[in-house]
Amino acid sequence: MKRKIWRLAPLALLLLSFCTPAAAAKFEDVPETYWAAADIELCVEQGFFSGESESTFAPMKAMERGPFAEILVRFFGWKEKGSERLPYKDIQPGDRYADAVAAALQNGAFTSQSENFRPDDPITREELAVTLVRALGYQSIAGLAEPVPFEDVTTNTGYLGMAHNMGLMNGSRNLFMPSNNATRAQTAAVIARLYRKLYAASPRIMGIISPEEEGRSGLQIAAVPAARLMDGYGLGLLLGREDAAAICSAQRAVGAEAFLSVDGETLPREAVSLLLEEAAPYDGVFLNLSGVPETEYLRSLKEGLGKKPLYLRVSVSAEGTPYAALAEIADALVVCVPGEARVVEGFPVDPPEPLEEVYDALRILSAQGCPVFLMLTTSGNLWTDGAFTGTVSGQEIAGLLADPACKSYYSDRYACAYLRIPAGAGVPERVVWYTDADAAAARVRMARLFGAEGVFLTRPSDAMESVWDVLA
Repeated sequence: MKRKIWRLAPLALLLLSFCTPAAAAKFEDVPETYWAAADIELCVEQGFFSGESESTFAPMKAMERGPFAEILVRFFGWKEKGSERLPYKDIQPGDRYADAVAAALQNGAFTSQSENFRPDDPITREELAVTLVRALGYQSIAGLAEPVPFEDVTTNTGYLGMAHNMGLMNGSRNLFMPSNNATRAQTAAVIARLYRKLYAASPRIMGIISPEEEGRSGLQIAAVPAARLMDGYGLGLLLGREDAAAICSAQRAVGAEAFLSVDGETLPREAVSLLLEEAAPYDGVFLNLSGVPETEYLRSLKEGLGKKPLYLRVSVSAEGTPYAALAEIADALVVCVPGEARVVEGFPVDPPEPLEEVYDALRILSAQGCPVFLMLTTSGNLWTDGAFTGTVSGQEIAGLLADPACKSYYSDRYACAYLRIPAGAGVPERVVWYTDADAAAARVRMARLFGAEGVFLTRPSDAMESVWDVLA
């Protein structure tokens, strides 16, 4: 349920904007110089908050749990399904906050572990952090132990760590003050930060295109695989310069930049000058390397490119990678998040770009101050009789989904889709893990929360149409 609603949230916000004044009300107790004035104004404009009266906002008043449930419902666009079966003794059907609490509960923001909801009680800073992380659907990640830079945090460390790492909540020096009540102004600031991260701008889309796809639309940056690095041999060309110039021209005609995409293990010294020659007709260079380049050679390449951007693929699984040094040289890092396939109780688990690993990668790289693109795999991982047997293209997956014999599922635990292909004609049952629209939305949302520049599609032509709908 929550997965689908997330994709509808921007529409819900648009509808809310039509129902609220064009400009936020000017409150007597929120002067323009107030630290949260812009955040309060945004929240009122979008319809998330209202004033305590027509002329006052009460910024220092404690945020209560019931009203906060209403704010969550408005922000995420959750549909209120009714409150006939609320598990709380202190909220009855028909009460003011009953429907909002029911919707927040159904979407995982709250739990039913306590018999009372306490709608009129102030929400603490710890509760605010936990509720937001749960509302975002990151319970499985937050459940892992995670150190936090606050000496006064002893419970819910994973939740508070995520809220801090994603830039939603801060502390004062080395204190988070988890038991302090969150004020209305503080809550508005947190909601405004979340809004700006998720909806202020659309992610840029980058991807590798084949020579046959010149002029492909939908990308802001098209990486053209025209060369390959060979240790000891320099540079091998896969595309003639005339063809390269034609592809660049076609991409610019549809409003996209064209980058020279160069594959290889690392960057040999003798390849730098050759790369600079081949980069002439392109708008930039993307090094799609499986290894870690020498920073000296990388810096020489960047200096030779001048104002042309240099993007570099990095993998968070490579130990000892000098992320800070690479981020200082490159204009952007394209982060590859490889998964670790495993068989759990006889069933293969192999989600592309596992969400927990995506979180760790973005947490590490966002601290480097360099623009980041999150790589998304457009093919699926095929398992046959408990063993990995290759990949399946997005178009093939679409065909399998149209087959009524194949059953598709979505794992909330791994935030990823998979389908089961029944056995037949001597072939055992097969399982395909793949990135559908909901899986893509979960990863793009995570990237946006960490301020990523955009996403990188391993093969845009292979992506399912529903994934393109999420990125549009």
